[in-house]
Amino acid sequence: MVAMIALLRKAERTEMLPWVHAGWLSALLAGVVTWGLATWVITISGASRELTEGFGSLLAAIVLVWVGIWMHGKSHADAWQRYVREKLGHALSKKSGIFLLGLVFLVVYREVFETILFFAAIWNQGSQASMVAGGAHHLVRGRLAGGAAGYLSHAAGRGCTDRHRLGIGDRIRLVGAFASALPGKAVSALDSVRAALERHQIAVYFAAVVQGFLTALAVPGTAQWEGAINPALGLMLFVTFLQVPLARLRDALKNTRFMGALLVANFLVVPLLGALLLPLLPADPLIRIAVLFVLLCPCIDYVVTFSHLGKADASLLLAATPVLLIVQMLLLPLYLGVLLGAESASLVKAGPFLHAFGWLIVVPMLLAASVQAAARRWAPAARAADWGGLLPVPATALVLLIVIAAVTPKLGPALKAAATALPFYVAFAVIAPVLGLLVGRAFGLGVSAKRAVAFSSAMRNSLVILPLALSVPGALPVVPAVIVTQTLVELVAMLVYIPLLPRLSPR
Repeated sequence: MVAMIALLRKAERTEMLPWVHAGWLSALLAGVVTWGLATWVITISGASRELTEGFGSLLAAIVLVWVGIWMHGKSHADAWQRYVREKLGHALSKKSGIFLLGLVFLVVYREVFETILFFAAIWNQGSQASMVAGGAHHLVRGRLAGGAAGYLSHAAGRGCTDRHRLGIGDRIRLVGAFASALPGKAVSALDSVRAALERHQIAVYFAAVVQGFLTALAVPGTAQWEGAINPALGLMLFVTFLQVPLARLRDALKNTRFMGALLVANFLVVPLLGALLLPLLPADPLIRIAVLFVLLCPCIDYVVTFSHLGKADASLLLAATPVLLIVQMLLLPLYLGVLLGAESASLVKAGPFLHAFGWLIVVPMLLAASVQAAARRWAPAARAADWGGLLPVPATALVLLIVIAAVTPKLGPALKAAATALPFYVAFAVIAPVLGLLVGRAFGLGVSAKRAVAFSSAMRNSLVILPLALSVPGALPVVPAVIVTQTLVELVAMLVYIPLLPRLSPR
């Protein structure tokens, strides 16, 4: 601003000065309005508030880094003068005071908006009194600390001595300090969002199912969305595997008693239960194979969160998830062959099955393992892995929405198949956790470890296994409808398990 005013006076174009002053005054007024809207008019609470603060801080960091680079490019006096002359000359050549006002407004409002991005994050953290007191203290001393120091010291340049004025280099250093501090606050806020999503994931998933159904009713042609199922599953599986501690495989194997109970419950007792209940299902091979795909594969993702809410030892389950994933993939073809016999050979073709297994299980797992390995040595990868913790719940909700929207137009046969599997799933949800508790007791596990085995026995890997089930010829719409039905029954069962299992296994 000082440079623009000086050049106008040097060019003897003082008649343009009122437009300059109108521009920066209107920008400051717009900044005050922006602050008021962001602070008092637009109310944000709960997880939405944390998400806004987190992404706002990240945006502020990005903007401030960009401004730092922009400042650095203009830090040399000659380059700076050329820049101002170019912009100012363009405005004067048009002989338009309104254009000059707009130029000044945009330049100043950008600075004001960047300042609001930074201070609004602090204000929303409940530090209003500290901000006011600090601002008053520095105003009394004649200078402002923080991000506004460079801007206001130049705007008031004539009233400041060189000793109190911050140069461009000082402003660049301040910008760098702000940019390095903001991502930490952002990650803290996003961690709160992750915890809130995990606590309320049942409601999120049911909302996704309802939204998928309503979308199918309102939007024609959602049956074509089936082509988006595999990409959505690939994303979901990548962010899910990103939360699985693949590097802790060795630690999990050391706890032989718990691991033995977990393997016996999931790969011996539960398959036997499935074999006993299988005659209750209709003879339709698609319904049977869909049910077996689900019941033969223990959950590896949200079982950790729900077991923690149910006062089980979630850390043991977290360490065991790589083992559960590997063993279920190895045993699934064997169990399908034993329980279905010749039907298995006609439905599970090696080519499509291996293709789905490779692209939708192995590739996401290897990518997740690569990110985890890089995170141990490279800070940006570690931050990316942390932020990836936000995505499993939204990604799972996205899969549910797409599957429901794609299946609903073909609801006739799918609805009948899901209805026939429903009593089977309810019986499994009642019996499986009790069997898990009994296995834990037989292995002499502690109370929280027994609860962990019970949760693992009851919760299945429905959406993780969905891409493999979709490789079955003619899978749509029956197979995904039957598998998603199990997910819905399981989510309802969680509302019972979380308060009930601690009572069934008291200390």
